[in-house]
Amino acid sequence: MSDKDMHIVIESNCRFDVGEHVRLSMANIYVGPSSILRIGDRTGFTGLVHLNPVEAKAIEIGTDCSIASGVWMTTSDFHSIVTRDTGQRLNPAKPVRVGNHVWIANHATLLKGSVVGDNAIIGAHAVVTGTVPPHCVAAGNPARIVREDVTWRPDLI
Repeated sequence: MSDKDMHIVIESNCRFDVGEHVRLSMANIYVGPSSILRIGDRTGFTGLVHLNPVEAKAIEIGTDCSIASGVWMTTSDFHSIVTRDTGQRLNPAKPVRVGNHVWIANHATLLKGSVVGDNAIIGAHAVVTGTVPPHCVAAGNPARIVREDVTWRPDLI
């Protein structure tokens, strides 16, 4: 790992908790003020990932997850969409939660408010905007459930 492989910015009053035996070799991480990034034990990242908890929200990744290259996770749209008459914000930030033993394939995106249940699989290039139940495969843009009642193994059988 070299300095060019990791770019981590941790702002004030935030938390960045990393469990035991986590493999993270390349990343762009920005933990905004009052935000939280938690990565559970034995979770591995196989290439460049982008993790951006901001606006006092959390990204929480469970234990025993496998996260491929090019994955993006963010709690914000990074711009405010407001009503013209009142200026009320319409797109508030929301947390992102990834359960235990989740496989996220390359170039998948988990947008604000994404919740991925235990033992789920997120397909390559999927864009998750809501909830993926446990033991399901989600794929596409926007991500949809394409298979239920599954789990995964890191070995080929």
